[in-house]
Amino acid sequence: MNKTIDIHLAQTLFSLDEQAYIILKKYLERLEFIFIKTEGGKDILEDIEVRISELFTEIKTGERYVISVKEVEQVIETLGSPEDLAGEDAETYETKSNFSEPKKLFRDTDDRFIGGVAGGLSHYIGIDSLWVRLILLILFFSSIGGVVLVYILLWIIVPEALTTADKLKMKGEPVNVSNIKKKIKEELDQVSNSVKDVDYENLGNQLKKKSKSFSDFLLKLIKGLFRIAGLFIGIMFLLVSSVSLLGLFIGTILGSVFTAMIPNELLQLGISMDLPVIIIGLFAFLIAGIPFIFLFTLGLNLLGNNGQVMGRTSKLILLGIWVFAVIALSIFGIIESKAFAVTSKKSELIEWDNNASDTLKIYLNEHQKYSETITLFNNLTIVENELGESFRLDNNVRLYIQKNKNDQLGLSIEKIAKGWSQKKAIENAGEITYTHDLFDDQLVLDNFWISPIKSKTNPEKVIVNLSLPEGKYVYIDSDFGDYLAKKIKNNQEYYRKRIAGHLWKMEDGELVCQDCESVKAGLHIDENGLELNVTDKDASLEVTIDENGLQIKQNEE
Repeated sequence: MNKTIDIHLAQTLFSLDEQAYIILKKYLERLEFIFIKTEGGKDILEDIEVRISELFTEIKTGERYVISVKEVEQVIETLGSPEDLAGEDAETYETKSNFSEPKKLFRDTDDRFIGGVAGGLSHYIGIDSLWVRLILLILFFSSIGGVVLVYILLWIIVPEALTTADKLKMKGEPVNVSNIKKKIKEELDQVSNSVKDVDYENLGNQLKKKSKSFSDFLLKLIKGLFRIAGLFIGIMFLLVSSVSLLGLFIGTILGSVFTAMIPNELLQLGISMDLPVIIIGLFAFLIAGIPFIFLFTLGLNLLGNNGQVMGRTSKLILLGIWVFAVIALSIFGIIESKAFAVTSKKSELIEWDNNASDTLKIYLNEHQKYSETITLFNNLTIVENELGESFRLDNNVRLYIQKNKNDQLGLSIEKIAKGWSQKKAIENAGEITYTHDLFDDQLVLDNFWISPIKSKTNPEKVIVNLSLPEGKYVYIDSDFGDYLAKKIKNNQEYYRKRIAGHLWKMEDGELVCQDCESVKAGLHIDENGLELNVTDKDASLEVTIDENGLQIKQNEE
C-alpha cells in the first residue's frame, strides 16, 4: 500500500503519493537554489507555488484525490525544469515555448484610471488600452450613460489580475517558470525606473494616485450598496419563506387531524382513483414546501452566513424529491381529468298491456327506507342498506313522456355514466340500481338511484322514457313535478312542475289537459291606450290604461 502525504500549496490542501511528494520537493528545492539570490526571487517562488496549486486543482476530481508521480511530472514539464533555467537565459528559454494559451479576461490594475476594466479588455481584444477608453467614451455619450452600468457590472464581475500567473493568463502567455521569472523582473525594472524618474514624473504619479484613491472609494461605495441590497433581499426571503413554511406546517397538522376524523371511504369520494388522500396531500406539501426551503437557505446566504447551511448532496436530494412529486401529481391530474372522458348508457326496455283501465297513474316512491342512514358529504349522499353496506344515492332522475307508435305502453330506463373508456363507462352504467313497480293501472317510479361508493364523483343519471299510445289517459301525481323533463309537449305549454297534478290524454303526439281551466287573454294597444282582457269559465277581468288613468273591471258569471 502506497503512503500518501498531505501538503499545503498557496493555502490549499493536496494529497500526494510519497514518491510524487519527493519529486515535487526536490523540484522546489532546486528552484529555490536558483532564485534565492536573484532579485525578486521570493516573489518568483511564491508565484510558482500558486501556479502549481492551480494545476493540481485542475487535476483533482475529488476531496481526497491523490496526485500521482505521473501527474507531478506533467506539471513540472509544463512549468519547465530548473536545469533549463540555470543553463539558459530566460529570453532564450522563452523562444522554445512557441505555444500560447487562450487569453482570460481580468482587470488590469497596473493600467487603470478607474477599475482597470479598459486595460483588461485591451489585453483580451489585443488593441491598445487608449483605443478601448476612446470607444467607451463614445459609447458613454451615444447611449446617454447606459455604458456606465455595463462598466460597473464588469468591474464587479471580472476578477482583478493579482498574481503573476493571472497577468500571464491575461496576456495569453504560457504560465511557466520562465515567464513568471521574466514577468517579475519586468515589474522590478518598472519599479526601479519609477524610483529613478520620481522627480520627472512626480506630478503624473500624484494625479494617478488620486484617481486610484477615488476609484477605490467608488468601488467600496458600490459594493456597500450591493451588500445592503443583499441584506434587505435576504431578510425578505427569510420572512416570506418562514411564514410560508409555518403556514404549511400548521395546515398539514390541521389537515391530518381533520382527515383522521373522517372515514377513508368518504375522503376518497372527491377523486376517481383509489389513491390515498394522504399521498396526494404529501405530494402537494412537497411541491409547495421545498421551494420555500431553498428560499430560506438563499436568504441565510445573502445575510452573510459563511457556514454551509445545506450541502450539495442535500440540495440534489430535495430537488429530486420535488421533481418526482411534480411528475407524480401531474400524472395523477392527467388521469383524473380523463376519468370521465367517455359517456355511455345502458338501456332497459319494458312493454306491457294496460287493458284494465284507460288511465295510467304515475306515482312517486321516495327514499324513505334510507332516511335514517343518510350522510351528506361534499355534496354527495351516502346511505347504508340492511347489511351495513355503503352506497351513493342521487336524485338525478328525469321522466320524459312521448307518443308510442304502437298500441302498447312502453317504458325504457336509460342509465347514463362516464368513464375513461367506452368499456369502463358501460361498466359504470351497469352498476346503477334503479327500481320501479308496474301494476294494472299504476306506475310507481323511484325518485332516486344508488350505485357503489367506488363510483365516487361520476356524473351519472337515470332517464325514464314513457311512451303512450294514441288516446291513452295519464295522471301524474303532483309530487312528481321536480322529476319531469323540461320539454314535454302539451297543449297548455306547461313547464315541468305545472304538468304534475293533472289528467292528460295523448292526442296527435302531445298531451291534452283534461282538467285544466281554460284561460284566454287578449292585449290591444293603440294611440288611445292599452286594453287587457283575461277570461275563464267563471269570471273575466278587463284592464284599461288611457287618458283617464287605470281602470279595472271584474265580472263573475
